[in-house]
Formats: sequence, structure tokens, C-alpha cells
Amino acid sequence: MRSLGMTWEDSTSAQIYTVYDIHHLLADLFVKRGASRFGVTWHYTRPPVSGLDFEMDCRGIATELLI
Repeated sequence: MRSLGMTWEDSTSAQIYTVYDIHHLLADLFVKRGASRFGVTWHYTRPPVSGLDFEMDCRGIATELLI
């Protein structure tokens, strides 16, 4: 986030894509750093990029409308 000029405070959503068990990493790597302020969605699937085992994306928006 820092290299993008942002912080976890700017994020309103985070998604993780991996088939590996990440439960033991959630507290130290995501919760303590503020990455899960609004929760983390774990998609139990391989990332769509060939050769990757882990992918995380996030977004930060002012207003989100769900219909």
C-alpha cells in the first residue's frame, strides 16, 4: 500500500485468492496492520494469473451502493 501512496485506512474492501490455508496468517499479517477493517473475503481458488499461488486486491471508495 505504501508504494502506491496509500494506507490500509484508505481501503474499504480486501479480497484474497489462494488455495492454501491462510488462517494462521490472518491475525499477524492482516488484522494487526488494519487490512481487515471492513473484513477480508477469502476466495478458495487459484489466482487468475498463471504461476501465482497468492493474490490480494483491495479497493477504497467513498460510497458503495449494493442493489
